[in-house]
Amino acid sequence: MPSSDLPDFELPAAWQRVVDEVEQRRSLLPATVLIDVMYLPVLRTQFGLHCNIDGHLDDGRVRARLAAPTALMIAQHLAGWGALVEVVEPEAVRAELARIGSELTECYAN
Repeated sequence: MPSSDLPDFELPAAWQRVVDEVEQRRSLLPATVLIDVMYLPVLRTQFGLHCNIDGHLDDGRVRARLAAPTALMIAQHLAGWGALVEVVEPEAVRAELARIGSELTECYAN
């Protein structure tokens, strides 16, 4: 039976529920970071809907909330930023960044 023949079935509402569930799964772990406001557009491009501004600091940086399924995924996205992004919390993201940094240093220090 086509979906249009189902009683009380509304495709747009059903689709929105699916989209909402997928977005929720993509944002299981939040992280707070500090970044210079000039780099914010690039960070937003990387994290899309999962990058929200929490406020502006006096030193020209912004406090942003990022989200991803795991600490490792956030760290992987941020590792290439080096010191341009400071992770305030959670410690799990900071630990993953430290681990990635150690691995890179060990691999490329020679």
